Amino acid sequence: TNVWIGYEPFYLAREINALDQDKVRLVEYTSSLPVLNAFRNGLLDVAALTLDESLVMTTQIPDLTVVAVLDISNGADALLARPNIHSISELKNKAVAVENLATGGYLLMRALQHSGIALTDVTIQTEAADRHERILDKGNVAAVVTYDPHKSQLLAAGMRSLFDSSQIPGEIVDVLVVRSQLLREKPTQLQHLLKAWFIAQGHLQRNRHDALIKMQARQRLNAEQLNLSLTQLRFPSQQENIALLTDPEKLSATTRLLQQHMFHNGLLPNNKAPLLKLDAAWIIGR
Repeated sequence: TNVWIGYEPFYLAREINALDQDKVRLVEYTSSLPVLNAFRNGLLDVAALTLDESLVMTTQIPDLTVVAVLDISNGADALLARPNIHSISELKNKAVAVENLATGGYLLMRALQHSGIALTDVTIQTEAADRHERILDKGNVAAVVTYDPHKSQLLAAGMRSLFDSSQIPGEIVDVLVVRSQLLREKPTQLQHLLKAWFIAQGHLQRNRHDALIKMQARQRLNAEQLNLSLTQLRFPSQQENIALLTDPEKLSATTRLLQQHMFHNGLLPNNKAPLLKLDAAWIIGR
């Protein structure tokens, strides 16, 4: 995973001893690009990715399978600007940083659409999320598309939120992907990982205070910031996951919007729409 707060239940599972480290080893990177590279190069068996990242991966790894919908962003991804910028329209002819042209570029496009501004009216820079505060401070960019924990840290530093994922509900989704080979070779470990994820979800709901304490050090946010961030995410339950993964239409509208954006920006080949394989059997239990 990267440090996105939506993946935190994996680490919480480890903290509450729901995750056996002899079966599953968690690996965390500072941003999404090294996660993609490590998964592509076979250094990872499983990866937590955004839906659009998964679409890109299917063009490179045809036997990719989505085995869980981890979270749906409802405000935790945002377009943040320097304090002197009060509206999206003020971003015209200015530079905006995104971590990648997929998720970040997509949210920026949707934000600009809401204000009637073309994507070509801004200059897009790709910068890792952990560099966003630095380039905003230096004045290299007017705004950034970011996510928690970076979002909360930037807001605390005085940056202004212009748009967030709550304004495009259901469109920013994170999933867990594996190669088909893993399904054959390590089924016990995969089932254990998913079981631990849902145990941690339950702990987060029933023992909120304890969960927030355990998550603070890793996310570098205080309990109040963490709690607010978590309210801007939705973690689908096991039953919701089964519905999302067994009914192709549940994710299809979001997938089509992402594909259109990615085709238009050259992030996917135009000749073929990638097909995401969805498999709920690992949540149901084989």
